[in-house]
Amino acid sequence: MDLAGRRAARGDGGAEVRRRRSGVQTQAALTLFTARPCRFGVEPCARAIGAAYNRRLPRACRPRPTPTQEPYRVPKLRVITLALSLSLALCQTAVAKPHGSAEDQAAIRQVLERFMSSLKHKDKAAYMSLFFSDKPEDITWQFVSEDTRLEHIRKTKPDAIKARQIPGNNFVALIDGAVAAPHQQEERFSNVRIDTDGEIASVSFDYVFLSKGEKQNWGKEMWQLVRTEQGWKIISVVYTIRDRWTAEAAR
Repeated sequence: MDLAGRRAARGDGGAEVRRRRSGVQTQAALTLFTARPCRFGVEPCARAIGAAYNRRLPRACRPRPTPTQEPYRVPKLRVITLALSLSLALCQTAVAKPHGSAEDQAAIRQVLERFMSSLKHKDKAAYMSLFFSDKPEDITWQFVSEDTRLEHIRKTKPDAIKARQIPGNNFVALIDGAVAAPHQQEERFSNVRIDTDGEIASVSFDYVFLSKGEKQNWGKEMWQLVRTEQGWKIISVVYTIRDRWTAEAAR
């Protein structure tokens, strides 16, 4: 082999050595910088340095990414399905009737006002028209005694319980008692909260029951109402009872 051939062979071998050395340097640099954090974090720095070294290598010598390094690509069908679902949800939100519209809120508040007014003025017909049925057994009417009040009752009635179903305690008995009373009886509501979707409604408020202008008992009251062809009607009433025994215990 002549001198030119030997130089060419030595040149090819030198290129191979340099290529291998470059690969070793790249691996060493990655190992070094992977263990050395910086203000951008260990992993971003190692990736950036590795990418810079790999760009110097021929394409065939660059390290291939492992399957775990491949970026995750969302299937096109899943993307289309997600887009359609979001579009449908937005359309339904746009056309849905807002909960507790001003019209419904006003109509339900009118039921509360008519309840207080009819009881105060002994107007049984107006009072009865507020309920879903005129039969006591069709309307839930349940009280719950506060603990201090219950303790006082148990002094004379040991078998008393917090929530007892008493047939004589119903919405008809309330208006009949108010009409028969020689003096005025009334209820006053405050802190009214209404939750409705336009078809059913839940109403909660603080109440005070007065007889001859004096506070007899008070507590929290909750109604359930349904909207019928004749308007909003009361279908359930649940309330707590606190009285002067409760007040004395709190002093």
